[in-house]
Amino acid sequence: MRYLVSPLCTAGYGLATGNFRFFVGALYLYVINSIFIGLATFFFVRFMGFHAVKKVHAEVDKRIRRYILLIAAGIALPSVYVAYDIISETNFRREALSFVNQNFNFEKTRVIQTSITRKNGRRTIEVALMGAPLSDEMVGHLRSQLALKALGEADLSVIQPEKYGMPSIPQNNAAIVAESKVSQERILALEKQVQFLQSPRRHISRVAKEINVIFPQIETISFGELMEENIGTLSADSKPTFLVKWRGGVKKSEKDRFSLFIKLRLEIENFNLVEVQ
Repeated sequence: MRYLVSPLCTAGYGLATGNFRFFVGALYLYVINSIFIGLATFFFVRFMGFHAVKKVHAEVDKRIRRYILLIAAGIALPSVYVAYDIISETNFRREALSFVNQNFNFEKTRVIQTSITRKNGRRTIEVALMGAPLSDEMVGHLRSQLALKALGEADLSVIQPEKYGMPSIPQNNAAIVAESKVSQERILALEKQVQFLQSPRRHISRVAKEINVIFPQIETISFGELMEENIGTLSADSKPTFLVKWRGGVKKSEKDRFSLFIKLRLEIENFNLVEVQ
């Protein structure tokens, strides 16, 4: 059933969107499937030896068989042509791509795109290049090589930068370097902004107001990135450091509570908490 429903759906889509090629192609596939499903059923029934419920005249039976064969042949012949055309086009594309890969190998020129088209029965191999342009003699030599690859009926179109008013890659190096430098500066600026947004410094001013309410014993608080140098391993590392000045004597439990508050509120696990006088 799916071999009949799918072409019908495609034909309906082509009819709804006004795509006549979709409609005709899908409808033709539906007819092919219908005819050959019926033909396969007919031969299978005959092969299994099932007898007809009602005997018909031998001449009528022969005429029916003739009609079936004619209809099947009439439907199959266009499909054979389509299959041949598809195979021929596939072989041509394979040979054309092989020709481009083998013959367009130059030290200062690269292929950026290969397009193979067919219009009104005429095939065209279009090759877009970048880098140093090829001479007219070289392009003529490449066209002459098409005949050796059984591609003589195709046209070779070579698109080169300077032929269309575009500078080649070596002439445009200065602009590329300048643009790359600007891009790197933008990336560095964005990285610094991301680091600031991820850093506890962004939340210090807001958290300071909460500290004033929750810990009235704190007189002043300072925050910064303290660089620590390990003398033994000669390695350096920065660590968030808080300098806290308390009003009068404060219990150790209060200091521990403040340390837990900083850890949870600013979401930092490793930091220094220094008490100043």
